[in-house]
Amino acid sequence: MGGLGVWADLSVIPSFRLFRFYIFAKSQKMLDFGVEKVVWISTHNRRIFIIDAQQEWQQANFDQDIPLTEDYVLNVAQLLADDRIEF
Repeated sequence: MGGLGVWADLSVIPSFRLFRFYIFAKSQKMLDFGVEKVVWISTHNRRIFIIDAQQEWQQANFDQDIPLTEDYVLNVAQLLADDRIEF
């Protein structure tokens, strides 16, 4: 399983509605290209969007466990706490 990290400054998008439209449209293009899963982390509202080719798309909070692979679960709040980063 490979991965790709992309940093996007979405502060130029004026509303949450347009933000959601952007990430959903961009994610669908990535899925159409063959990507299996796309994860967006929004620091502005502390939400995580999980876009999966085989499952219903989901939203989660920073403090929720998100299985990314069989061996790895993402919990953004725990990662930040482990690194002593206040959020």
